[in-house]
Amino acid sequence: MIDEKELMKYFTPLWQLLYSVVLGAILIFLYHSFSPGRNDEFTGAFIGILFFAVANNVVGIFKEKFVPYFLPSYGYYFVLCAALILLAKYMAAKSIWDLPSYQVMFMCVTLFYFTSGILMRLIRAIYMFAENDEIENRIQ
Repeated sequence: MIDEKELMKYFTPLWQLLYSVVLGAILIFLYHSFSPGRNDEFTGAFIGILFFAVANNVVGIFKEKFVPYFLPSYGYYFVLCAALILLAKYMAAKSIWDLPSYQVMFMCVTLFYFTSGILMRLIRAIYMFAENDEIENRIQ
């Protein structure tokens, strides 16, 4: 049987970064191969970035400490964005600054990542408060 601690070490922010880079790179290459000239490589990059944003926040809700988990994650997020967008730029031979729809997508995904991270922490805090309140009511 798989131990929970053993399993959770494969869901650290660094592993999430690696999974997202691999997913994003594969999708960039697939989009470049099957739809050349349409700048869909950036779509593959943003799928990888969005995968990191969602996975990081979902796993983060189970972490009890905010700072040791999320602060490195914010740095990893920017490294991931830079790597995948530069790879997509290289494959598409076009900059993201020439594509306004992808600029908006980048801002939206970034805003989603940061606001959902804060909301996940808020949900966690409410849960912990309710759990502690329930325990205190049982004692009394």
